[in-house]
Amino acid sequence: MPLLPPEYLPLFKAWLVVGQLLQLLWAAVMVGGVLLSLFVFLQAQRYRDPLRLRSARDLLARVLANKLLGLLFWLLAALNLFAVHWVYRPPFFTPPFWMAMLVLLAVALLLLFLYRQLIDRQQPGGVVPLAVGAAGLGLLLGVLSLLACGGAALLKPEYWPHLQHNPLLFLSWNGLARFLLVLCLALPLTGTLLLLRADLAARPKQLPDYQHYLSRRGGVLALLGGLLLPAGLVFDLLTLPLIARSLVGFLLPMVSLSLALLLCLGLCRRLLEGQSPRGEPLLAAVVFICLLIGLGDFLAREQVLADGSAIWQQAYAADQIAPESAAPDQQLLVRGEQIFQSRCTLCHRFDSRLVGPPLGEVLPNYRGRSEALQQFIRQPVKRNPDYPEMPNLGLQQDEAAAVAAYLLERLKQN
Repeated sequence: MPLLPPEYLPLFKAWLVVGQLLQLLWAAVMVGGVLLSLFVFLQAQRYRDPLRLRSARDLLARVLANKLLGLLFWLLAALNLFAVHWVYRPPFFTPPFWMAMLVLLAVALLLLFLYRQLIDRQQPGGVVPLAVGAAGLGLLLGVLSLLACGGAALLKPEYWPHLQHNPLLFLSWNGLARFLLVLCLALPLTGTLLLLRADLAARPKQLPDYQHYLSRRGGVLALLGGLLLPAGLVFDLLTLPLIARSLVGFLLPMVSLSLALLLCLGLCRRLLEGQSPRGEPLLAAVVFICLLIGLGDFLAREQVLADGSAIWQQAYAADQIAPESAAPDQQLLVRGEQIFQSRCTLCHRFDSRLVGPPLGEVLPNYRGRSEALQQFIRQPVKRNPDYPEMPNLGLQQDEAAAVAAYLLERLKQN
């Protein structure tokens, strides 16, 4: 398919910034709300407490307002995946991949709405609602973890040509860090929303018992998330690929870290002293942290992928197969060139730096050492800290031998 026309590129990128931030906020509230609802409902079943049961129902009604909003959340996820696919064109964002994500997300939302229907009954059973709710939440977290790994994979374009041969390259520490960061944001975002709702409800009249119970639980939840948030920010920063790091990308997490510490101080005052501070500034701090995280992710992606085309959009298909009439040695060289062009040119050039170092500077170390070069191609080891680690391409011995022969022959010609 053709690439996105350049005149539409800024529009799609603007949508990505807004759409992914909105999806982050929405998903965090949903995860935090359902998680707290399951905890409160479990307590209600254990202690036979109608107050906790009403609190769980009220909380779930807020985060899963109706099926129309659930459909809008699903459509938002679909639009974000579509925008990523058209702007950056990573090969793992194929139609089967993002259609599978959307199907899993739809099943998760249906299970969560079924959980809401089950606990709205007069006498909800103890095991079935919990099992359905836990299954829906687990599936939602699974989808979010895969999307987090996809966002991390966008920052490693050197892996893109090799994902079909080695799918484990899709997983990474930075993907795990992004997923944990979403969980860390879910807790304070849900908690501060409960505090804000309690403040608004208490202005005209006394706060009902079940809302008071929820506001206390929300404060504790927000404080727990605020304490975990700095660790998540540091983990994400440390696992960020070297090529994606920048001064602005470092300053944004530092500002977020400072806001997280101020948030924790405010929540401690709120829990210990009552109504100081109110929920509005606490919620604003969490939303601003989410905004900074979303902006940092966009800037890192732009630094790595530039305009979404250039070298990352080079063809991945192999060259034509060598003619049968070629001599055996020539067939080996042609096969090596074929593999090199299809699997290696995304990251390597002979005379210039790309993702990896110029081959003209590296290959002289392997003159007369073809077996050592073959071994490195099959099992690469990080040797130069100025470049990212070369991924394992999963080549067979004969394929590595062909590539090594081609590279050493090319070195002789140069």
